[in-house]
Amino acid sequence: MNACFAHRGTRPSAACFLRFFIIGFTFAGLTLPTATATESGASVYPAGVETVMPGMAPAPGGTLLLEFSDFYQANGLVNSQGHSEIPDFHLRVVAVAVKVVHNWGLHLLGGTLVSYAALPYLYEHLDAPFGVGAKTGFANPDIQPVAIA
Repeated sequence: MNACFAHRGTRPSAACFLRFFIIGFTFAGLTLPTATATESGASVYPAGVETVMPGMAPAPGGTLLLEFSDFYQANGLVNSQGHSEIPDFHLRVVAVAVKVVHNWGLHLLGGTLVSYAALPYLYEHLDAPFGVGAKTGFANPDIQPVAIA
């Protein structure tokens, strides 16, 4: 019989509580959906910005500084039949992101422990029949305190 439940009416040991605590949180962490700040958990980073060696990590103990920039423009918003949904629609977006990657030099699970953070800065300009708007500022940061590369 399991040592945690050996006798009815006796209290389980602290080791038993710790074991169930770890198992419970592991199970919850693996089965619960993740909390996201975007619609349906979609990425806010444009596809193709970090296509050249996205898993690249610096040498153990080293730090890597990366810069990404992207420009997007749309001069129409069409429906499934190819007709313009909003006439005179113009959108311009400029994005610049800085990413810092640090390799801690700790070997774990066949890889090396790394941390990284990226902070995008955006300029957006929308011109449409309902008005003109422009916005500049920081977007959602991407922070990964622990990763294996």
